[in-house]
Amino acid sequence: MWEKIYEKGVDAIKRRDYIKAVEHLAEAKTGFLITGNKEGENLAKRDLGRTYLYLNRYTDAKDIFVDIVNNTDDSEVKSYAMSRLGIISAEIGDYQAALDIYASLPDTVSNLINTAMLHYHIAFFDGKQYELDAAERILLELKSRITLSSEQKGRVFNILGMILQLRKDYGASKRYYEESIRLTEDNEIKARRINDLAGLYVETGKLLKAEDLLDEASLLISEKDALALAYNYKWRGMIAIEENDFEKAAGFYKKTANIVKEKGIFRQIAEILHALADKMRGDFHESSQIMAEAILYRRKSEEVMLTHEKIHDLLDSVFDVD
Repeated sequence: MWEKIYEKGVDAIKRRDYIKAVEHLAEAKTGFLITGNKEGENLAKRDLGRTYLYLNRYTDAKDIFVDIVNNTDDSEVKSYAMSRLGIISAEIGDYQAALDIYASLPDTVSNLINTAMLHYHIAFFDGKQYELDAAERILLELKSRITLSSEQKGRVFNILGMILQLRKDYGASKRYYEESIRLTEDNEIKARRINDLAGLYVETGKLLKAEDLLDEASLLISEKDALALAYNYKWRGMIAIEENDFEKAAGFYKKTANIVKEKGIFRQIAEILHALADKMRGDFHESSQIMAEAILYRRKSEEVMLTHEKIHDLLDSVFDVD
């Protein structure tokens, strides 16, 4: 009985009916627990946690994965749970915690790609060149030495595009972004990668091309992918800033902030508010208010990192990582 309910949950994930998946998997988890089926319980927890991630319900997902790490002897499921805790830490902006977690995990292609992404984010926010070098080194080694699937190549090329954009090698960055988009079949992932290419065009002043790409991406973004929508709004706000339409920019940034506030991704809010304040230097009063809000959200991002120190403690207790 419980196996069939679990299978219904897995099928719902495949159909992207995540609400129904949560319903079935939560029921299966309880049933497996009552009947003492530990293997079934572990699998139901694992898939319930990843469904919460698909829904961007990070707190619920974290609770499930911490429970798995604390209470399962299945090394494969435990390793999966730790990798998801790394993703959750990265999504809320605590990249160093995520990097510590991934350092404890096996060097699978997926884990190495995630590690490279984390090095990139630390370089992006903290300006550490050696972190950018570390990210590029991992990806180039993967690209040259390991046979990758199309999905994995798409991820590698997308991050290389981001790295080269940060290095201001725009021609090479554009080629990697375009190849990543070509290799991507999933519409939600493709929308995110089109957003990234649009951001490159915004940065290089090709605003009409950027707008066309953002329009293309918006057609692919589902209601469930709130973060892709947030980044789409973010780049539209950046275009409005470049066109000196600060009222329009503020409107897009408000939409972006509403989404990322809900997800607790305060570092992103700080970034976009800082950019808006920087462009509004002529209006000192308005600029200073926006800058004050940017500083507030930067501090909130630091508070979020402090609240996740228990992930570090969990990592130490389970894996004996320095």
